[in-house]
Amino acid sequence: MKSMKEMRTTTESSTVKISNNSVAVDQSYYWRPLSDCPQGVKIQALSNLGVARYDEWRGQADIVAWAPLPKIPKSLAGLG
Repeated sequence: MKSMKEMRTTTESSTVKISNNSVAVDQSYYWRPLSDCPQGVKIQALSNLGVARYDEWRGQADIVAWAPLPKIPKSLAGLG
């Protein structure tokens, strides 16, 4: 596992930045509005408390935004 110092060094040229709270944030990846969220499939859901989780959106009142899951590269495909 990379240390925080290594993460800061290796991500400076990418869109991932380490926040002051030691959170890796992709600066080019945003939460999407629920108006285009598919129902009945696994998504990343953002709750009204700002907590992200994996879920299926079926109109739950606490989900305020969504994001698709990242694609698994071929180099990691056998790990799951």
